[in-house]
Amino acid sequence: MKTDHLKLDRIKKEIVLAPPEALAKGLKTDRKVMWRGAPAVRVEPGKGELVIRPARGDLRPFDQFAVPVHAGEGTRGSIGMEVRLSSHTEGIQHPDRFFINCRTRIDWTGWRNVEFPYENFLIYGIPEGWSPVQEVVVSIRADQPVHVGGLLLQHRTRVTGPRMTDEGLFEELDLSCPGMEGVARAVKRGDLKGAKRALLDHLRSRTRPRHIYGKRAEVGRDDSTAAADRVCGHHINGQQLGKEIDWRANPIGYLEWMHAFNRHSFMGSVVTAYKVTKDEKYAKKLDYLMSTWMATNPAPVDNNGGGDPAWETLSTACRIYMVWMEMFFTLLNAPGFRDETRIAMLKSFWDHAEHLMDFHGGL
Repeated sequence: MKTDHLKLDRIKKEIVLAPPEALAKGLKTDRKVMWRGAPAVRVEPGKGELVIRPARGDLRPFDQFAVPVHAGEGTRGSIGMEVRLSSHTEGIQHPDRFFINCRTRIDWTGWRNVEFPYENFLIYGIPEGWSPVQEVVVSIRADQPVHVGGLLLQHRTRVTGPRMTDEGLFEELDLSCPGMEGVARAVKRGDLKGAKRALLDHLRSRTRPRHIYGKRAEVGRDDSTAAADRVCGHHINGQQLGKEIDWRANPIGYLEWMHAFNRHSFMGSVVTAYKVTKDEKYAKKLDYLMSTWMATNPAPVDNNGGGDPAWETLSTACRIYMVWMEMFFTLLNAPGFRDETRIAMLKSFWDHAEHLMDFHGGL
């Protein structure tokens, strides 16, 4: 897809947290490879670590690290990061930390800024963001020498998800398919609002391809809505959350809770409750949950999402196949579920498929 059909984050502020000379303890600088006028740090083949102890311990409101890395032709390897804090959550064995468990591949030639966004980090403990930071550890594994510039700290203006624009949606669709004539005519005349209406009308009326979603018979029970009602009250996966859902919440300090939260299996009970009762309060709650999740979790761009519970590959696959498809077709005609959210889901389906196609295996 053309990048002008994706909404991209913008760097609002950038500082050099550590210049090359601050990274060079135990390593050599190399004047043959320069970064911003200074010799870059040479990391020999194998496994190397750069440990930075920032003078400032509070790195908020910055929300992204960037590591300039220079690789020679044919170099293969990976790079990861850990942010160690001096705080220690009560009841947790080790000090609080943020870390990347899905490393970024090194497979380019020349300089590239390797970005580590805040949302890509897994969180151990219940810290209040990147504070107080004790040290930042950059780990590099490569089959040839690589060079590192400084360590950058950035503050982004993030987009509201999904990243795909309306133009991008219709660029990806096959408008020549039977039944899409109305969509194609609207797109041709530049009426994207009308094209979205026509697209949803087509999905509501088509008989092919056949699928199983939204059609499964449910057995009614006296307590069939109990689990759904708990979710509607934001009691999710055993924890009571606030009035407004924070999709980065980790109320018990353990990583797996965040993964389960972002796999959305708890929404299945609400989908079932709607199928059984046709009560629009369930459709409205699902609309709220889906729209806020998509808005606050735009897909990663040019990276594998690291340990982001929203986009680690298992979670990405689970929510699509366990809940989202069933929800989309069950609520295709529900008045309480907005067309705006339906279109956003279609865009997010594309995001999910692209992410899984691009990042489907290990390093």
